Amino acid sequence: MGARNEVALAEVGDAVSPSRLYAHSDNYAGREVKVAGVIAAGRRHMGKDGNWMLFITLQDREGLIEVVVFSDAYKEHGE
Repeated sequence: MGARNEVALAEVGDAVSPSRLYAHSDNYAGREVKVAGVIAAGRRHMGKDGNWMLFITLQDREGLIEVVVFSDAYKEHGE
C-alpha cells in the first residue's frame, strides 16, 4: 500500500465509478445505479416539506461524486 492515509477500496461488482457516472450521465439518467466509495463529506438538509435529506460526497480511486439522498430514501434507509 502507498501513503499512510491511502484507503483501500474493495471492488463492488456492479457499482459505477463516480468518474464514469459523471462522464456518461446521460446513459444513467432516470435509472437506478449503485455507486460505492468512502464518504468524504456530507450534510443534512431540511427540505421545504419539512423532511430531512442528505448531500454526500463520495470518493473512490478515480474521483468524487455528489450524491443526494432524497427524503423518502432517507426515511427508509437513514438513521
